[in-house]
Amino acid sequence: MTFQNHESVRAAPRPRPPVTGQLSVPLLLRHLAAPRLPILKKTTPFSLDLLKKALPPTGNFFISPFSVWSALVLAYFGSRGNTKAELEQVLRLTNRRTRSPCSGPSNGGDYDSQEANQNYTINSANRIYFDQSIPVRECVGKVLDDKVKLIDFKRPDAAAADINAFINAETRGKIPKLIEPSFVKDAKMVLTNAVYFKGFWKYPFNPQRTHKDNFFINPKAALQVDMMSQTGNFKYVDSEKLRAQVLEMPYKGDAVSMVVLLPRSGRAKEVDRLVRRLRPRRLVSVLKAMPSVPVRVKFPKIIVESALEDELISTLKNMGIRDLFSSAADLTDFTHVRGLMVNRAIHKALIEVDEEGAEAAAATVLVITKSSNAPKTTFTCNRPFVFYIKDNEANNILFMGVYRGL
Repeated sequence: MTFQNHESVRAAPRPRPPVTGQLSVPLLLRHLAAPRLPILKKTTPFSLDLLKKALPPTGNFFISPFSVWSALVLAYFGSRGNTKAELEQVLRLTNRRTRSPCSGPSNGGDYDSQEANQNYTINSANRIYFDQSIPVRECVGKVLDDKVKLIDFKRPDAAAADINAFINAETRGKIPKLIEPSFVKDAKMVLTNAVYFKGFWKYPFNPQRTHKDNFFINPKAALQVDMMSQTGNFKYVDSEKLRAQVLEMPYKGDAVSMVVLLPRSGRAKEVDRLVRRLRPRRLVSVLKAMPSVPVRVKFPKIIVESALEDELISTLKNMGIRDLFSSAADLTDFTHVRGLMVNRAIHKALIEVDEEGAEAAAATVLVITKSSNAPKTTFTCNRPFVFYIKDNEANNILFMGVYRGL
């Protein structure tokens, strides 16, 4: 992985209207464009729950809970009744009365802005594609502004190419083609989110110290990996609550970091047990109590890519979102047309970590159709572990994964 001409696009808050107990659609859209803002602290419970329910029994796994959350928030904008209630509960929006697009202010686009930062890039983009045959409520177009696009899904080749081009651009070419034309041939609406991250380590690894070393996929089997190595001061704790070593490695600027949770034991399936032990409050309390200490860090160079399709829908149903994927779905805040439901879904995420830093991207597409049925401490990552990239200012998990070495 080579980092060149690094620039950052990061949504920065403009002067905002006072929050008085209601959260308008435009304000939520601004939060979607700026993942570090405080409201997204609510995504941590969603992130952990999604990882637990989506984690496969074998292999490496990587997702962007924030991308899935964002796509579901787009569905939430247009939902009513029990569909809205289920989304509120699972997305942890229950403490605020969020107005629908047609009852909120009509200046949603005014909240979009960008901030340059040479240390890292975090970009999140959303778009709703409506079929030309769907009469979209006028207020939806006014509030969601440039996030809405009319498209002819009767021409699935052109429609898929348009959606793929949007995702390709927003992920900086990391996800050039997510969907095939057949994926949207019957679509009436498509909800899309794309997330991209690129950051340099605050304390980079020296490539000359990278060497082949064992990575134990279980106590009796090992793989040879490129193991990076360095010694320095890092936030670290050997947590009794998690029964794991926890290490935080910051990226330049300190606003974003990677947190690695390494089980104390290398026995088979121990990383799965660690995932099941993760609780939002427990995790936050452990991270807050981490001191900065001298640590000898050994961490593998990794490339992980994962995709979810039908498994994403079944996982979200298990989390409590059911109506959205059934004929009971109510999306009539988007259009007066009834009988629309999310029929297909796909999520893809990838990450590459090397001596300089990390680059990660993810995209989520929900297709809506008409309803039908060393020092003192050594942290040696030579066995399966959990890791995630978080925004430190909002304590928001952007990407999350399990590395088993396979």
